Amino acid sequence: MDGVLWGRRAFAWLALAVVLIRAPSAFVRMVNLDECDFWLFGRMMREHAVPYLGVADIKPPLTYVAFFLADLTGLPRTWSVPLLGAGAVIATALLLRATARRWSGDERVGWAAAWLALAAGLCESPSTNAEILMNVPAAGALYLFLRAEQSRDLRWDALAGVAAGTAALFKCQGGILLIALGLATVAPALRAAPASRLRPLARAACMALGFAAPWAATVGLFAGAGHLDGFLDWVVRRNLFQISTARVFSLANVLPSIAAALGAAAFAWWMALGQVRRTGDGFGRALTCLLALTWVPVAIGGRFYEHYFLQFVPPLSLLGAGGLVRLVEGWAALGRIRRSAALALALLPPVGYLAFVAVRGVVGGYPGQDAKASAVAAWLQANTSPADRIFMWGDYSAIYCLADRLPGTRYMRTAPHVGDFDPLHLPRGFDFTPYRSARDIAFTLQDLDANRPAVVLDTSPADIHGWSLFPLDRVAEIRRYVDEHYQPVASPAGAVVYRLRR
Repeated sequence: MDGVLWGRRAFAWLALAVVLIRAPSAFVRMVNLDECDFWLFGRMMREHAVPYLGVADIKPPLTYVAFFLADLTGLPRTWSVPLLGAGAVIATALLLRATARRWSGDERVGWAAAWLALAAGLCESPSTNAEILMNVPAAGALYLFLRAEQSRDLRWDALAGVAAGTAALFKCQGGILLIALGLATVAPALRAAPASRLRPLARAACMALGFAAPWAATVGLFAGAGHLDGFLDWVVRRNLFQISTARVFSLANVLPSIAAALGAAAFAWWMALGQVRRTGDGFGRALTCLLALTWVPVAIGGRFYEHYFLQFVPPLSLLGAGGLVRLVEGWAALGRIRRSAALALALLPPVGYLAFVAVRGVVGGYPGQDAKASAVAAWLQANTSPADRIFMWGDYSAIYCLADRLPGTRYMRTAPHVGDFDPLHLPRGFDFTPYRSARDIAFTLQDLDANRPAVVLDTSPADIHGWSLFPLDRVAEIRRYVDEHYQPVASPAGAVVYRLRR
């Protein structure tokens, strides 16, 4: 057992486990819609589209840069994207191993953290998403913060801030790292004598300055290129002020996701929560603070998608690593009931996870297997050239990926035009009129006029991804433009295809 978990062959077993867990993503063409959005964004960048101007979405730039670099390898999307995700998972696990080993002084605890990183990541299907990429610099930030705790060199605090700021450039929610680490540093000093407060405040200030550095560099880059307005609009304003789904929050929509995410990672949660009281030093307090505060970014917006829970991977892994070692070392001394409970919590989640992803693939439950989307994509492949651009009225970017065609406007989805809701979270008959975005509609008309995409695709008649809630007729400006410049030519799977009049 020791050789498998934390012996000389531990890395080989860990890498094999990552491959097994993430293998389905290479065989179903597409695991999740966000994955397709990110790949499209990266491919548009490769075609010289300016981020947040020629192609737009609300994530910070580093997620798209990662997919852009993966696309540059020249590998097919079905290989480059899973390899990117697997590499990020392994890098995160190894960084957490290094942190746990340094914190405990025990090699076994280091490998235990790496294994718990995999266990905590079972909360979501094996997609390559912003959270998985963000966890690499997040794990780095925790390692650097530990170095700062163990020394009096403020440069480690600054570097921890840089890593946290880099994590937030993958996904804004990564900013919770700065809040949690800063609070854990400053809070104990508030109860100390005034003379003892200076150093904790200096540490927090160094972290804040480090966090600001990558963001300042990014802002400067976009400002120098003359595209700062687009960056601020999509990355800052829309993330802060356009959380529409909170207005249609429903427990019936989110409880299954919460239950599935927590159940799949139950062993990691059990290990971590059992060790919270044992971690009395500054780093342990920081991890406990981070674990508690991570609920804030997970809950923002009220969507509770399973992949949001991947943000818990770093604190869960580090907090629970010591408990996992003690569990394995004391296995023989445990009673039969406790051994049975431990085995159930340790084995049922990965077995259930693998069964779920396999069955979902067999029944065609992944976005890349959607029958209507596949039929529409097949028509586009047969009746358009690879150079033709498509404008899709809908929320299912998988069609672009399946057809291997690029968007004809800056939008990969038109959800921002009607409130940026998830259609599957809305009741039938929902009135989106109050949430229409005149800004996005105007940008779309501008792009249509400039780019003249060869085809317009309306997915609302086919109700692909619930888009019948948003009929094109209810957005008169775009409807009028399509009628003036395009003519209907086909209706694959019930969607309506319009071709440019010549």
